[in-house]
Amino acid sequence: MPATDDPRAAPYSDDAALLGGELACLDALLRLHVAKIRRTYVDDAAYRGVVVRDEEVDALLDRGVASPPWARVAVDDHLQALAEALEAALHAHEARLARTLDEGVPLRLLILSVVCDLSPVERATVALALAPELDLRYERVFGWLHDDLRRPRPSVGLVLDLFAEGLAERLLGARALFGAAAPLRRCGVLRLADDPAAPGLDLRRVLTLRPAARAWLRGEAPVDPRLDGLVARLTVDPAAPPPIWDAALERRFVELANGDPARRRILRITGPAGVGRRTFAARLAATRGAPLYWVDGAAAAALDDDAFDDLLSALRLALRVELACVGWTPIDALTPRRQAQLLALLAELPAPFAFITGERGWQPSRAPAGLPPIEPLALPLPDADARASILARALPEADPAVRQAAAEAFRFPPGRLIDAAISARGLARERGAAAPTEGELLRACRDHATPKLGALAAMVSTPYDWDDLILPGERKAALHELVRRVRHGDTVLERWGFGVKHSAARGVTALFSGPPGTGKTMAAAVVARAAGRDLYRIDLSQIVSKYIGETEKHLERVFAEAESADVALFFDEADALFGKRTEIKDAHDRHANIEVSYLLQRIESYPGIVILATNFRKNLDEAFMRRLQIVVDFALPDAAEREAIWRGVWPAAAPVDPSVDAADLAARFEISGGHIRNIAVAAAYAAAEAGASIGLAQILAAAQIEYRKIGKLVSADRFVVREPATPRPAAEAPADAPQGSRRRQR
Repeated sequence: MPATDDPRAAPYSDDAALLGGELACLDALLRLHVAKIRRTYVDDAAYRGVVVRDEEVDALLDRGVASPPWARVAVDDHLQALAEALEAALHAHEARLARTLDEGVPLRLLILSVVCDLSPVERATVALALAPELDLRYERVFGWLHDDLRRPRPSVGLVLDLFAEGLAERLLGARALFGAAAPLRRCGVLRLADDPAAPGLDLRRVLTLRPAARAWLRGEAPVDPRLDGLVARLTVDPAAPPPIWDAALERRFVELANGDPARRRILRITGPAGVGRRTFAARLAATRGAPLYWVDGAAAAALDDDAFDDLLSALRLALRVELACVGWTPIDALTPRRQAQLLALLAELPAPFAFITGERGWQPSRAPAGLPPIEPLALPLPDADARASILARALPEADPAVRQAAAEAFRFPPGRLIDAAISARGLARERGAAAPTEGELLRACRDHATPKLGALAAMVSTPYDWDDLILPGERKAALHELVRRVRHGDTVLERWGFGVKHSAARGVTALFSGPPGTGKTMAAAVVARAAGRDLYRIDLSQIVSKYIGETEKHLERVFAEAESADVALFFDEADALFGKRTEIKDAHDRHANIEVSYLLQRIESYPGIVILATNFRKNLDEAFMRRLQIVVDFALPDAAEREAIWRGVWPAAAPVDPSVDAADLAARFEISGGHIRNIAVAAAYAAAEAGASIGLAQILAAAQIEYRKIGKLVSADRFVVREPATPRPAAEAPADAPQGSRRRQR
């Protein structure tokens, strides 16, 4: 197929015209070979594919190895005219192709030919495979040429008959056109399928275009329609407002965008869900004028081998013909073999950027040759100013103070902030208002703060508030300090620069220690509520595993999900996880120490609230104490505190007998608030059974059961209902007698 630079040739104006020119050459080629076959089978050409005559068998044996059917046909005037017509068609077509290339007309078949380095024969093979997709008449022509009407699609043998002569040329042509390393196979253009009638025979293998190549040549994006929902083609709308990033992320984007355009980079993006990984990647790809193909790696991992091969072929073609970038999330969902296939794809393609996500610190176990280094790229949660700007764009009708309050209270990624804004607008519309109140926006944020922790943690809700916490002043002040650090963390650490100057941890870690029932869980719930956070209690039975590395994986999942939702974490019985590291005597000791070391690092990097509760503070590793900002010791309540607890333990609707004296109960029983609550609830059930109000008799009976349960011995007279003493005249009462004593005397 000779090329020419004929100055009279006009360039092809569009893809249809170019395909028409390619098919016109194919028609001329097929017309010539059909005529040759007719010369070979003069008497029975009309019965090809149906009848095999004796004379044909002799002719086949006389033809020679690897010769086409028309090998011994004498060239007459008609065949000469057809050959000249073919030559002229090829000459004109190549001239127009050359002019099209010179003028830079971006036609798809030409782009495919250039990026895959296709020869004219390979380009003609693409047209041959595409022909039945555009015109069904080719099916009957191919069946006639195959001498088998059941074979309506082009085959390897037919291509070799058309373009190769002699055994040596056919062997070379088969390898060059259809080998695994051939451009048509390597670029994901062509697939060889077995002929159902004769599987395993190479010459009978059917040529089909891969779905991506077929879509590209038809003017569509090179993504198999079967992959909808698995692969998204992302572009940046020039009219859309740019994303709102904080200053550090903006600087990193500019640095990458202005880097060496010839350098290929693979970026491993980390960050919580909704932080904008796809947006960042798509905008970075757009700086090179490229679209981004973003792959759902979890769905891709579920594909069978053929479908996964189609996916990689589609990406291979897209990255070549569109110079596109690819993003894959998460890569660690793939098996090691498929990870290697994907990395081999990234190593061979010229995409300026590729993006992967996966577990923290993922690196390939065996990188293929040519793979650029995988660079980490951590996308942080937006700072308070950026969050306020995101809410201003998503919820412009809201009062700025309302938006600022939500931005300060919830360290959400952009996607979650926008979702919360939509929900808040819905709440406002329900009551017929144009804009949400602060309460509605905060409620919407809390609704969207639910992490996907499954069985690893459970949400702790509480009806209690600060007034329900019966604690000494200095301990309650420490709890208020914890809330203050959460509310004003952005101001102190970010705006005032303390986070940079002193490398202060972004999160707040507190330790609540003390005997059971002294209010540690209740205090944690009140603190989380005051800070505007949901509290999740970690289920240690689901976290701790006997298998090496599994405990750390569970903990990483908890912290990652909690970080994306900005919730408070509560580790009850914390000494089970945060115990002291010991001298290493065997592999179990080493593994236990690794778990503790991992927790030390992960708690320090967690940007939210972490509350540890323990009954035995001395059992905690000393390294944790350095990382604690707040430590509150919960002691057993004194008499005055117990009296306050007894007064507050009864709900307003509970029928409590007036004779029940809180001061008397506080004096009788030196127990914690948790035990007082248990006694009150048990007494209420006993009173309900008796159909009476809650009296002293039921309370004392319940107290006796509670004391037996905790194994605490006290004198029996504490559980006896005492007769009220005969009151003395008022003049006989000492002037300085305490008010509680007077009440008991009465």
